[in-house]
Amino acid sequence: MPVEQVIAKVLQSGYSLISKLEADDGRWEVEGIKNGKRTNFHADPKSDVIIARSWPTNLRCCSSLSLSF
Repeated sequence: MPVEQVIAKVLQSGYSLISKLEADDGRWEVEGIKNGKRTNFHADPKSDVIIARSWPTNLRCCSSLSLSF
């Protein structure tokens, strides 16, 4: 998936800012702001599925797997 499509999908999913977007080991690595919170995630470039998500440590949340955006 081209970078322009990744940006569009991330913004459509509710992110208000993308601070980092890079290809990493065959997947997209993204950092952005959603609902006022900074999050990091990896997305599969072929299926548009979030395959790992990291939340700021102060949120006490675990990683989420296979969430579509």
